[in-house]
Amino acid sequence: RRYAGEPGAVARVALPAFAVGYLGLLPCFFAQVRWLPVTADTSAVMLALVVFVPKGNDIGAYFTGRALGRHPLAPRLSPKKTWEGFAGGMLAGAAVAVGLSFLAPVFTHGPLEAAAFGLVVGLAGVFGDL
Repeated sequence: RRYAGEPGAVARVALPAFAVGYLGLLPCFFAQVRWLPVTADTSAVMLALVVFVPKGNDIGAYFTGRALGRHPLAPRLSPKKTWEGFAGGMLAGAAVAVGLSFLAPVFTHGPLEAAAFGLVVGLAGVFGDL
């Protein structure tokens, strides 16, 4: 059977649930990263990695795609995403991770692990966008 009651009831229930989840639960993960049992500098760099690597990826993808983008990545899902933007974003995310890794000993294997972290986070961001 279908719900035939008042229209808009689903939206009135879903929007507050989304707001609590997005504005209430997600920021608590930032606090958990900051409270890890490491030095204050290391946890600050970890928090910076969580914020700036995805943003660096998005910014790199946008500007590279605008400047060089010719080949669509997924035209039906996101018509303006290009393979060139994808590559530029991945490089930018990896560069941000490597740059931040020099501020504190976050990665045990050095810049190579930081670059891999930037690539994985960038890939997760692209899949999340699509």
